Amino acid sequence: NILSTYQYRKQTFGQERYEYCIKRLGFDESKINVLDVGCGVGYFLSVLNEYKINAFGIEVDPYQVEFCKKNNLNVTDRSIEQFNDEEFDLIVMFDVLEHLAEPIKTFNELSAKLKSNGRIIAYTPYIKSFAFELMQENQNLLHPFQHICFYDDISLNYLSKMSGLEIETIDNFGLDVADYLLYKESEDGYPYSKKLEDLIFLMQGVLDKQGISNHIRVTFN
Repeated sequence: NILSTYQYRKQTFGQERYEYCIKRLGFDESKINVLDVGCGVGYFLSVLNEYKINAFGIEVDPYQVEFCKKNNLNVTDRSIEQFNDEEFDLIVMFDVLEHLAEPIKTFNELSAKLKSNGRIIAYTPYIKSFAFELMQENQNLLHPFQHICFYDDISLNYLSKMSGLEIETIDNFGLDVADYLLYKESEDGYPYSKKLEDLIFLMQGVLDKQGISNHIRVTFN
């Protein structure tokens, strides 16, 4: 599955993350150091390599570490402590925050590795979203024993305060409408998502603008 979808995911997710995390913040690409925590098979790192950006990854799954190394990506399964303090301009965590058993401890470790003007960007589910309210226990982001912490504005502010950081921005980009319609398709056997394709994009845009969609992107500084 990884091999068959790798190029697609790199060109979509990897490129989008480059635009959001690097271009949006106006980093000097020739000078920055980037750390991708929980980098998986390295979609984002591979894009950064093509832009000649100095980037490193941490991943706990040995298969994915080996996959990254075979693709000439600088990835390790060692801990955050291996890196020097104030080494990174940017640290990213894509769908990792919800897996952390001790997020404050992890964020304190990460903030020590940031340069004085550095940033941490985390993509994570948003517990007070429309999809969580609508689907309750059937929401697909409820992933017992894997997703163990969920966040809203209060808990994110607490996390940032306890780790000596501030929240710069929170942006919502969700999949609430598609998730719900696909859930109803499995229940009713009716192709809602195909019949309501135009409505999906319209309604999701409204939810994103209202700040109630089920995925958020948080920039800490």
